[in-house]
Amino acid sequence: MDSGENDAFPLDDEAWALIPENKRQKILLVSEDNLYIEGALLVFEHLDVDKLTPAEYEAALAKNEIAAYDAAIFHEYTPENLPQDSTHLLYFAPSGEHSPFKNGKPLSRGRITRVSPTHPIMRWIEMDDVNFDSLNTFSIDRTQGEVALGQSLKVTIAAAKKQGRRKVAAFGFSMTGTDLMLRVSFPLLMVNTLDWFAGADSDLITTYTTGRRARVPLDGTYGISEVEVVTPSGKRHKAPLSEGYATFFANEVGIHQLIAMQDGVEVATIQLASNLSNATESDIEPSSELLLGGQSLKEPEPGVSGYRQALWMMLVLFALFLILVEWFTFNRRITV
Repeated sequence: MDSGENDAFPLDDEAWALIPENKRQKILLVSEDNLYIEGALLVFEHLDVDKLTPAEYEAALAKNEIAAYDAAIFHEYTPENLPQDSTHLLYFAPSGEHSPFKNGKPLSRGRITRVSPTHPIMRWIEMDDVNFDSLNTFSIDRTQGEVALGQSLKVTIAAAKKQGRRKVAAFGFSMTGTDLMLRVSFPLLMVNTLDWFAGADSDLITTYTTGRRARVPLDGTYGISEVEVVTPSGKRHKAPLSEGYATFFANEVGIHQLIAMQDGVEVATIQLASNLSNATESDIEPSSELLLGGQSLKEPEPGVSGYRQALWMMLVLFALFLILVEWFTFNRRITV
């Protein structure tokens, strides 16, 4: 395209995109030996993983020797005391009073029949053919922003939530009574969860088209009714937010920012790259034919005026007709 002085439509000369930062994460794994989880963590090149047994974790925590971690993974262990508030938490088979989600009645030989179609953790995950010896169940409170990631019929097996700066995910199974670790879904599940913790998930929309309405997910925003939108030109306006989704509409090209506030504190934010990516709008070359309703119109003949039908002429003729009718009936003494 011509981007010089003769460019009649410069809006589509450049495109904007957001690429997730590949953040390096420091992970704490608290478990007895489990090579499946440790092997899945090797998929990441940007992870630094420390491993402790539950006993070592309790001892280090008591001595205040737990370093700052981006995320902690607890396998078959549900601690009472947790790392600092900024540490995200992943549980496998949590139970007892310290479970992040209230436990229900366990299922024997259960199956996960449904996974969340929208949550980033369950993206591309299929688990309906995975076998489990037993499954812990959870009772979730949707008013607190708790969402079901996986269900056995209508019973929640996996759940997630956001508590301030901390994200929490829990799966009601361990790696000792299932064949999940032998399937591609398991390392993918770990990748999705840690990406969600880091913020490098599907919430990042890089191909948003201007002039269209989109529903944008924002974690931890249940109970908030609106977000603030900062446009590329610096203008600010409000957008509605319902059930964790903001309804977003952009009419500017560039980077938009959506900010959710609660009690004066920022609880969630996301950036969106919007572009004018419509081939029809970008095609401003004069057309060789005139189309109307998908049909080509004939070229008008030179010197011949086109047919034009005006509504006012019809109204004048109708008024004259009424006058003539009234004159005729009056003179014939019909309406006298």
